[in-house]
Amino acid sequence: MLLISLIALTEVNAQNWTILNSGTANVLSSVYFPATDTGYISGEGGIILKTTNGGTNWAILTSGTSEWFHSIHFLDTKTGWTAGDNGILLKTINGGINWDLTLLNPWFYRITSIYFPAIDTGYLVAASGLSGGGVVEKTTNGNYFLPISNGNTKNWLESVYFPTVNTGYAVGDSGTIIKTTDGGLTWVAQSSGTIHNLYSVYFTDMSTGYAVGDSGIILKTTNGGTGWINQVTGIVNGLRSVFFAGLNTGYAVGDNGVILTTMNGGADWTSEFSGTAKYLHSIYFTDVNTGYVVGDSGLILKTTNGGGVGIHGSLSASPLMRFYPNPAHDEITIECSSVTGNPYISISNVRGLELIVQKVINKRTRIDIGNIPSGVYLIRLQNDKTIDVGKIIKE
Repeated sequence: MLLISLIALTEVNAQNWTILNSGTANVLSSVYFPATDTGYISGEGGIILKTTNGGTNWAILTSGTSEWFHSIHFLDTKTGWTAGDNGILLKTINGGINWDLTLLNPWFYRITSIYFPAIDTGYLVAASGLSGGGVVEKTTNGNYFLPISNGNTKNWLESVYFPTVNTGYAVGDSGTIIKTTDGGLTWVAQSSGTIHNLYSVYFTDMSTGYAVGDSGIILKTTNGGTGWINQVTGIVNGLRSVFFAGLNTGYAVGDNGVILTTMNGGADWTSEFSGTAKYLHSIYFTDVNTGYVVGDSGLILKTTNGGGVGIHGSLSASPLMRFYPNPAHDEITIECSSVTGNPYISISNVRGLELIVQKVINKRTRIDIGNIPSGVYLIRLQNDKTIDVGKIIKE
């Protein structure tokens, strides 16, 4: 009988994302951490949450409204904004003790996203209740937003991101992507190659960016949006938020508890075990290992090991196999507790293709991985009776 230790591996993955006590059952739509331990969340029913100890405790702040917030953004631990339905936009300058109404445009169906690339310069996108199209507004004093060009888009805009003060992108329904290079004076439509709704956009530098949306779609550009390439995800779940904790390490979350990770700039995306089937709406990382996800029914998830991809050491749950270093560059060492039963080691990519197969002769085996591309791989120790599986990152 062949015993597979995949159950043990799943248990380890389950511990990669821990459920935090939010103190609310409201849908949580957006999360932002301006400092390592200080973070804010906003969502349904005017809910605003704050933590000052990395999510151990969350305080419910008084917003003065029952409108649904869809986006939250902070410049520092004191100054921030949250925005949502019926054009509501609140600002605080004292860490959420008080919130002032800076904008109320009831002709907006909803403000979907707000982003500040500089202290007083901010942008928001919204869905218009009058024209039914997308709206872009800008502030240069941190208080009052005024309409600017929207590139004549007739589709709702869902997310906005500026890698610099003047260069920014907005994405929305029916595959809409627009770009500005002059601080929003003009917007140019870009060809996304899809008709799927896009809900989130993120850039790691001036040229490299990602957009996610319905049916598991992830788009990537490496030339500032001149061309967008569809990445292979292998899922059909809608994706609601994308975030990169480094140039190549990224995450996307969405419907039915899906969390996708990449360690190689989107060349490969793998599913992480979230431990929930609830819809996930927003993700934010404070460093390469510490991240937060929020979703339906007051759900808050936290990881302190990059969702599992940032672990240094073995990801194997079984004492049969230990491997290091992880991440690795050129060589990996595998230590096993026994060499009985004709054991061998294999390394395969996320699609299941075996790239390296090597017999185990001694309890310590060194494998050259210098010729395989950077990415996430499964490492398998197998003999006549057992299979032990772990994950390795090739940098």
